[in-house]
Amino acid sequence: MKTVSTLTLAIVAMLGTSSVMAAPPGGGHHGGAQALEINAPSIQIASIKSTLVNNQAEGNGTDATQNLASNSGKVQINALSVQLVSTKDSSVTNHADGSDAVALQNIASNADDVRIDSTSVQAALIKQSSVNNYAQSDSYASQSLASNANNVRINSGSLQVALVKNSGVYNTAKRHGNAIQNVASNNGE
Repeated sequence: MKTVSTLTLAIVAMLGTSSVMAAPPGGGHHGGAQALEINAPSIQIASIKSTLVNNQAEGNGTDATQNLASNSGKVQINALSVQLVSTKDSSVTNHADGSDAVALQNIASNADDVRIDSTSVQAALIKQSSVNNYAQSDSYASQSLASNANNVRINSGSLQVALVKNSGVYNTAKRHGNAIQNVASNNGE
């Protein structure tokens, strides 16, 4: 965690900018995505220690979206974007249960129709933690860690890192559930 703190301070000092969280409401499977345009360097950092982070859609037609240091929806940055999430001694879960239930969880990731047009650095540092993605009963659960999913365009360098130590990363689908998990990956349509 000390390394993460030092890295964070160095990046903020180097760029001379503040943290921006891009998580527009209404984005996701059932709702319409909102537009958010930054046009400047964007630094997003979430440090989680000894904590439970839970995103859950339970029941028919429910929808839950959770973004940690992520861009989701119709976001356009056009500059450097640094996204960093570190977890230690924690549990991060994404769970969908019920007909047409949808749970979307993005961790240091870009999802939906995001456009950056410059360098993008994404890192998920997971130590002594559990990361779970679970879908059952005709539901859909999508979890991305340091990843790009759907119609994301970067058009420059992209560094995606997932460092996992003494941890478990699980992706489970049961009874017609659809569970998708991206770890330091690119996943198009």
